[in-house]
Amino acid sequence: MSKKTIIFYFSQSGNSLYVAKKLSATMGNTTLISIPEAIYNNQYKYYNYERIGFILPLYFMSMPNMVEEFISKLEIPKDSYIFSIVTRAITKGRIFHDIETMLNKKGAEINYGEYITFPDSYIKWSGAPKEKTLLKVFQQTESHIYSIANRILNEDTYKEKEGFILKLGSLVVYNIWKSRLKSISKSFKVNNFCIGCGICEETCPTRNIKLENGKPIWLSRCEDCMACVQHCPKKAIYFNSRTIYKKRYINPNIKLDELLYRTRKINDYS
Repeated sequence: MSKKTIIFYFSQSGNSLYVAKKLSATMGNTTLISIPEAIYNNQYKYYNYERIGFILPLYFMSMPNMVEEFISKLEIPKDSYIFSIVTRAITKGRIFHDIETMLNKKGAEINYGEYITFPDSYIKWSGAPKEKTLLKVFQQTESHIYSIANRILNEDTYKEKEGFILKLGSLVVYNIWKSRLKSISKSFKVNNFCIGCGICEETCPTRNIKLENGKPIWLSRCEDCMACVQHCPKKAIYFNSRTIYKKRYINPNIKLDELLYRTRKINDYS
């Protein structure tokens, strides 16, 4: 029987969940854990796994804020084989360095780390690509994921390089982004196309959105994941004027139900 593997993922557009599911199907004997759900359930102890993976999107050259919170509290075996696959559009950053730094404090380290390219899901910068482009990208990622899965099964040692200058510049970018997270909620808008369906509320990983009189309002714990904008079925939510007319992107291989958080009450996450 193959070794027991657990994969922790953070995914709002579906890209990272797609990678996690593909790796799980290829590797076998794998458990998938949503990082926001683990935080909500206060689950940080995972000692019975021989391989541990983190599948994450690149956020401003490093990791989502919730992921940093989760890894800092995580308890895992020191001798596990640890891998991280990071979904990104174009740039690299310092994410493997930052994950490694937190793991080192626990006596562990990353054995394998690699970036994988997907369409940009950060709608403030880019709208969804054309269908023909999407098809080409997913053909490439399919073979890339399969290759990564075999390297992990072989427990290869490899970590994609993040040079000193890149890591230094990335630190500045990341810290500026984090400093603005508390105020970012003020920039979300909703127009009259809103039907009060609550999908924005259910796709928000931090429960930062609640409905009042059938319309969403944003609190002060935004992750800047843009799930509320991307998943709105009427394109009623936008981030200032930058995103009104941009085409929304959701990974076509992932169902909306897989990205909802129905088990939580509005004020349960803090």
